[in-house]
Amino acid sequence: MQRLALIAITVLASCGSDGRSNGSRVDGAIGADGHVVLDSAVVGVDGGVPLADLGTADNGSVLRDARPPVDATPAADVRPVDSSGGGCFGTASQCVGLDIKLCESSVWKPYTCNALCQQAGYTASAGCGFDAQKGRDSCLCHNPPQCTDGEQRCDGNGAMKICSSGRWSTITCVAACQGKGMGPPTGCSYQASLGQDACTCSLPPCTHGETRCSGTSAIELCDTGVWKAQTCNDSCQAAGFGAPSGCGFDSSASQDRCHCWLGQLGDPCSQGSHCRQGVCIAQTFCTQVCSNDSECGTNSNGRLNVCEATSGGTKACFPTCSSSADCAHLPSTTCQPTGTPGKSVCAN
Repeated sequence: MQRLALIAITVLASCGSDGRSNGSRVDGAIGADGHVVLDSAVVGVDGGVPLADLGTADNGSVLRDARPPVDATPAADVRPVDSSGGGCFGTASQCVGLDIKLCESSVWKPYTCNALCQQAGYTASAGCGFDAQKGRDSCLCHNPPQCTDGEQRCDGNGAMKICSSGRWSTITCVAACQGKGMGPPTGCSYQASLGQDACTCSLPPCTHGETRCSGTSAIELCDTGVWKAQTCNDSCQAAGFGAPSGCGFDSSASQDRCHCWLGQLGDPCSQGSHCRQGVCIAQTFCTQVCSNDSECGTNSNGRLNVCEATSGGTKACFPTCSSSADCAHLPSTTCQPTGTPGKSVCAN
């Protein structure tokens, strides 16, 4: 949601020789809820466009015009919102639906909040509401965005600016690293993997033997208080298994672990060492030459393999399937029918 600014309109006390008001000013202060209420010395807060000077007030502040002069012809979108007439006093204002009427020379004058907000440099009106600090109704305006949500920029070497709801906020790298469960920050710089700036953090201290997944294809292991990274492929190979199938929490061990195929016939592979039986064919699955189904057994998940002819004329073991979803873990394969009714295999 965008930040909002309250604009309250009051009429200057000075008048011209014809008795009409010489102009108007924007009056306000900083709201306790964080909303910006403009004052005569500050115009175009959070990207607003400065407007024409009306002169200098007694206190030296520059007055800015945030709506048409009272004797000017209203703009096309400043439509009448109230025609009840009647008198008023001082700087009174009153919401009329989503718009507002202002007391000018003891007479109510109607304005649309959208026009007032745009003339004050804001993007659009968010309606009209009561301003508790001023004790009167005011237009509520959308501030133009300063940035794109999710954007990050280094603010020196020890802090970072983060864009949220179109506004910049600053966070120290100490807080950012702590929030991610990391160790002390090592600085802030452009990170090619993110495509933008980010705080860099040292690895946190750990307990020997502790593990944690680093994405789905790598794991970090704590060795005497220091985190050391290892790919799941290396971890599975070192444990005597086949290809990795990912990294996740292992409830039996109560910690993160790489999940590995056993390297049986029909299991996925991308290199020969992934197969504890047979060979890796076309970097897809483990297979071997066969003469009948009984020689092919099952894969690590218990799915049957069958003996089928290859495009070269020889017979080899293929994992069976009911649909292509059963072949999703085998690169470049789909579920294809064989010459035997009701029998399909994963093949490319």
